[in-house]
Formats: sequence, structure tokens, C-alpha cells
Amino acid sequence: MSAQHAQSKIAMHRHTTWLLTLLSLLVMQACDSDTPTGPLGDLPSEPDLGSYVPPELDMAPIVSPPPTRLDGSMDPSEGSYGAPCEVASDCREGVCVTAGEGHICSRACATTCEPFPDGQAAYCRYDPAQNSDNFACYPSQNRLCQACVDPSQCDGAPCVETSEGLRCTQPCRDSADCPSDFTCQEEACLPVNGSCDCGSSNVGETRVCQQQNAYGQCFGEETCDPAEGWVGCSAETPAQERCDGVDQNCNGLIDEDVTSATCQVSNEHGSCEGVEVCVGEGGRECFGPTPSAETCDLVDNDCDGQID
Repeated sequence: MSAQHAQSKIAMHRHTTWLLTLLSLLVMQACDSDTPTGPLGDLPSEPDLGSYVPPELDMAPIVSPPPTRLDGSMDPSEGSYGAPCEVASDCREGVCVTAGEGHICSRACATTCEPFPDGQAAYCRYDPAQNSDNFACYPSQNRLCQACVDPSQCDGAPCVETSEGLRCTQPCRDSADCPSDFTCQEEACLPVNGSCDCGSSNVGETRVCQQQNAYGQCFGEETCDPAEGWVGCSAETPAQERCDGVDQNCNGLIDEDVTSATCQVSNEHGSCEGVEVCVGEGGRECFGPTPSAETCDLVDNDCDGQID
């Protein structure tokens, strides 16, 4: 509303008030016999509105401050960093990440992140569950026993070696802060048996195991023991192949690369040279001519180097 329009409305209101006052006096004179009926010189005159200037009104829109929580932290506005979201398009920066049982808007990062508006810490990491290769800011979550390469992927907790490889731990003050089958060591929850995948919930469960060395890799099965972890791997230890019909190096081939050698086939008539051949479970056999008594046939029958 402009100042000129406001002044016009005020003038109209004053004029109307003056007319109503005049009408009231006329009615009173008609009803009161003691009231003189002379000229109305004592009646109030119409006020002079020409000198009245109403104050200027501030017509700027009222902007409410962002709402605050009881702890004094700010609520994020829709689509901003830390605001609730369902899909990436809900967020101004196109990044929607998991936060507990829901999702919040986030942003891409390289190494570090500023805290979210509600005051909770934010960590720069990659989450394969997001189906993206990009690093983003995530709120602190319980990533106990999740695969990791360094502590930055564990939301501030250590990344330690277990029987399954590198896994995230969980911060703790004592073992009461840790789940069952874990103990608090150096302010981190660690599995009591060194395994993240074997505990009281899967006693007796089996899984594939392996033995590996320079000769090859053999597979077997091992069993979960909550006190000790995965135990009793049935895999054979790989070894150099022997001529015995067994696959010692677990490559799916039997008695391969077994070398041959010369050998002697001997009896009472003499000894003839042959070749030793691997025949599997029977071991090695010597294949060559069998010595026999000399006959007149132009052949060295007894293998002594002389014919007939």
C-alpha cells in the first residue's frame, strides 16, 4: 500500500466522523426544548487535513529466521546440506546419502567434511551401497565390521586386520559399549576371536577355506567356533606333483610335469635299457625290451651289445 493511498483513506475516515458528529447535534437540538435553535456557529468545524502527513510504512516482506532446535542448532532448509531426502534430485547438490534408517542431502568431498547443521560429525568416504564411485559426506554411523582400507571409511573408528581382512571397529570406553562377542581394546571394539564373521549367532557354521603356497592353492571347509574363530580347515597343503595318481598342487591335473628317466629291464639273460613312465596310482613302470637268450636272428636279444 502506498503512502498517498494511506493518507486518502485517513482523510475519508475523519470526514465521515465529522458528519456523524454534526448529525448527532441536530438530533439533540430537535429533542431538547431547552436547546437554542440558533445558528450552528458553536459546532466543530471540519478538521484541516492538509497539514497531516502519515508516517511512511515499511512494506518490505517479513523474513522469518530459520527454525532452531532446543539445543540451539539450526534446522536445514529444504534441499540443503543435511535436509531429509529420498532421491538425489531432492537435494540442491544432487547428493542424497544414507543416515540411519533414512536419507539426508549431502555433497561431494575429497578428504574432509564440515559438520551437518544438526551438529553431528560428517565423514568423507565412499559407500559401495550407493552405486556410485564418488566420495561424499556421510553422518557418523555404526560401521562395525564393514570392509575398509583406512580409518577415514570407519567414521572416526580404527580400521584393523581381522581373519577376513581389514574391517572397521567401533569406538568404546569399556567392553560394555561393545556388542556380544566383542571386547574393548584401546578404545575400539574388537572381535574376541579375531573374526567378524564367526560368533555366538552362527556356531557350527561352515565356510570355504584355502591353503596356498608356491606350488598352488587347495580348497576345503572350516567351522565357526565362537571361542577361537574359524577352525579346522580341511584343505590340503599344496605340494610338488608326484607320480601317485593324486593332484598334489590342486590344479585339476594329475601327475602332470612328472619327469621321465631311463631304466633297466633285467632278468637272467641280461639287462635292456627302457624308459620309466608314470602310470598313476601304480607309480612308475619301466618300459623297454625284455632280455632273452641269443638266437640267430641278427638281433641283440640279451642287450649285451653283441649280435648273435
